[in-house]
Amino acid sequence: MTRSQKKSTGSGSTPTPTSGIVQREVFDSLFVEFQEPLQRYLYMLTGNAAMAEDLAQECFLRLNQEFSAGRTVETIKAWLFRTGHNLAMDHHRRRLRSNEREWEEDAMPIADHGESAPDVIMAQERTVLI
Repeated sequence: MTRSQKKSTGSGSTPTPTSGIVQREVFDSLFVEFQEPLQRYLYMLTGNAAMAEDLAQECFLRLNQEFSAGRTVETIKAWLFRTGHNLAMDHHRRRLRSNEREWEEDAMPIADHGESAPDVIMAQERTVLI
């Protein structure tokens, strides 16, 4: 039996797009079935409920785009969770880069006049106190 013959209506199965667009009822049933578990998984990855909701919505938007383009997805659940994982990791990397830039902006200038680090720190503290 080939993969295309194994299609069923059970959890994680591939719905057949009609004219390149998933029927509204099929997409709604996928949303109802996978939205909550996907959102919980994304919350576990991000630690932020609002971000988890946004990322879950992005996953379903991308799923709809896949079907609208006429592409099929072999296992819906695996595709959604992998896409969600990738989106969460992208978000995490953007946040880290943003934090690194903030840290670099706040970093102390390095003394290039032969001054030791404690001397530079003391001078900066005196400037702040004055």
